[in-house]
Amino acid sequence: MKLVSVLNELPIVGIQEGKVIGITSKVVVSMETRCVKYLIFNMIQHTNVPTAIDFEAVRGLGNDYIVVLTANEIKPFSDKSIHLERTVDLIGTPVLMDLGNKVGKVIDFEINEKTGEISKIILDSDNSFTGQQIISLSEHFIIVTEIPECYQITGDQKDMVFSSPQECVGDSEESVSAETEKIVLDQKILELLTGQVTAKKTASKDGNFSINSGVMLTPEMIEAANQQGVLGDLVMNVK
Repeated sequence: MKLVSVLNELPIVGIQEGKVIGITSKVVVSMETRCVKYLIFNMIQHTNVPTAIDFEAVRGLGNDYIVVLTANEIKPFSDKSIHLERTVDLIGTPVLMDLGNKVGKVIDFEINEKTGEISKIILDSDNSFTGQQIISLSEHFIIVTEIPECYQITGDQKDMVFSSPQECVGDSEESVSAETEKIVLDQKILELLTGQVTAKKTASKDGNFSINSGVMLTPEMIEAANQQGVLGDLVMNVK
């Protein structure tokens, strides 16, 4: 794994040229794949012309240099093959929990050196989240969750399905039983929801149980919602 802060300002060396051809200034990530798409840098001979190289063209990410095969793989932003509209520079982007709490801004992030996939984001609040906990990212916000199992991105990743905590727990092939996993999962939600204020009314299908809007949730209310099978609705109905 490699921190992006280590990559910034690293020289880029072309193997065929046998010399430094640019200095990295920024790393941008694809919103769809959550992987590094381009390394942005300035050419040594044309410092005022920002250029980019596709991450797939990178041969090596070392501690001292970034290595590419040839300078011919480097393209100016005017090139039609450069598509930055669906990419984002994560540094400085605000991070929100899926329950609506702001948890900080990105000051650094870690990537897989071979695939460019985000493995971790690091915040100015000393918090950090794994790449699996990121459920959405854009130039405006990165949205993360404590329970990634509750979100399923389908098809072309434009559709997202939220599952109730009960549905999040699948069959486990590990030594820990599914029932134990369910208890741990529910405890996480209990901690997250306690003290939150409801934005909408949550009610069971038979109408025998409900929690009105504007109510500060207690552990007892959350447990009752879980017993009534409406905990998933309650999670979506808090401010």
